[in-house]
Amino acid sequence: MSVPSNISEGAGRLGSKEFIHFISIAYGSLMETMNQLILADDMGYVPEETMTKLRFDVAEIARMLTALKKKVECGASKGDLIDF
Repeated sequence: MSVPSNISEGAGRLGSKEFIHFISIAYGSLMETMNQLILADDMGYVPEETMTKLRFDVAEIARMLTALKKKVECGASKGDLIDF
């Protein structure tokens, strides 16, 4: 919940710098989630095939956040607004 909440909060801010900051916070939340998944896996709470899928999902979300950050940075340098 923290990842999309941070993106939403950042998108609601007026400046691109603030939005980029919240995207970075969202990325940190994603890494925190990955750490919690690893701990759950280490304790035997997550089946191997589920963990494989979750690792793939986390990597995909990380790529999406990176792409969003680059788009916002590029738009900010051009003075464009990001359209959702």
